[in-house]
Amino acid sequence: MKMSVASSQDILCQFEGDNLPSDLLTVTVVEVRGNLANLTITIPVSLIQSFQSLFNSFLEISNHVKRQLHISQAIDRSRSAVQMAEQKINFQKLLSKVVKKYDAAFLSGLTSRQAIRKTQIEMKEIGSTLNCYQIELIVRQAGRLSKRRNKGNDEKRKEKKKE
Repeated sequence: MKMSVASSQDILCQFEGDNLPSDLLTVTVVEVRGNLANLTITIPVSLIQSFQSLFNSFLEISNHVKRQLHISQAIDRSRSAVQMAEQKINFQKLLSKVVKKYDAAFLSGLTSRQAIRKTQIEMKEIGSTLNCYQIELIVRQAGRLSKRRNKGNDEKRKEKKKE
């Protein structure tokens, strides 16, 4: 189907000068039902093709806008996925930093509770808002507070004190 785009200039150029007929376009409301209005549009026969082309042009513009909206939403979703991946990487870095600080404090001879508090203080110095409970959960998730793990650390701590 070949589409031709008609502009309002094309339609009006068919009539010369300022003598446009008053009945060039007549719109009549036939019936109103709720939020719907039934209209009748009356135009000269010579303008039917131009009028149809104009409506087809509006339809093409509408379809183009829908496609552009769909594309921009897809781009936003892909950006969101990239941002989520970056956030996940940053979160993993934070977790490893907390565990390293805890390990250093625990191996220096502090109890688990003291090591958690010291870790929280050190994390606050770098701008983190983690509290002791959150740090304890991170350390526990990393397996540092299990009894089996602590036995090995207790021995390392004792050896370090002897030195």
